[in-house]
Amino acid sequence: MTKQLFNFDYNLSIDVLWLVKEMYPGLNDNDVQTIAADMVNNFDYSYLCDDLHQQLQDTAESLNIDLIDKDVPPIQSHLTAI
Repeated sequence: MTKQLFNFDYNLSIDVLWLVKEMYPGLNDNDVQTIAADMVNNFDYSYLCDDLHQQLQDTAESLNIDLIDKDVPPIQSHLTAI
């Protein structure tokens, strides 16, 4: 039985402009925008994906969800028994 999807957004997002302002409130608006734009344009998402993958594995383990052989979609046969 498949669970109903929870009624919330499954996306992660961060406002980098807000982050730069929050971390360095003494910067002027031009510097904040310049830094934020460069960060977004040059961000290496592989680290984030690696962290999320590790959390996925840890979470599945804590919930007793088996991930073995689940990293490929199931193969559906096109043959039909008569």
